[in-house]
Amino acid sequence: MKMLVNAKRIKQLRDQKCWSQLQLSEMAGISLRTLQRVEAKSVASQETVKSIASVLEVDCDTLLADQPLPMQSEPVESDNMKLSENVQTGSHEHEPQAISQTLLKRRLLIAAFMVAFAAAFGFWGVFSAYAENRIDQEQFSLLKNLVSIGLLVGLAGVGYRAFKAGLISRSDFY
Repeated sequence: MKMLVNAKRIKQLRDQKCWSQLQLSEMAGISLRTLQRVEAKSVASQETVKSIASVLEVDCDTLLADQPLPMQSEPVESDNMKLSENVQTGSHEHEPQAISQTLLKRRLLIAAFMVAFAAAFGFWGVFSAYAENRIDQEQFSLLKNLVSIGLLVGLAGVGYRAFKAGLISRSDFY
């Protein structure tokens, strides 16, 4: 989530400590380019704000701007773009945002596979029970429909989480 920060306040606090942008970025564990963007555009992720505030020994609220960030449709940088940027700048550190996006993608993919596996196992159980005449036609239809609904709800939940995390957008479907 992007937050509107007071870039002048960050620069002022950095200057009070006589630190360069490079020094602050290294101490905060963010790339120099990220700090440059924060000071230029007054926008940062929550993790970046926490890191900078910690190093400057101030509360996060001290770095935030007074107005809320307007909703805007920014292009989402891919992890490969961030990784190549770190390689180009010589930084071997990964930003917390890039790591969390990669981890989130992996977790959502695992969740989707788990939902699909659970549904396949459910269908196998329902169909085998019906084939062995352990359940009648009415129970078969009910259980089959419940497993189908569970599959759809589970995949919809994973899709919604991916949408809210910015991994997919409406334009991906049009």
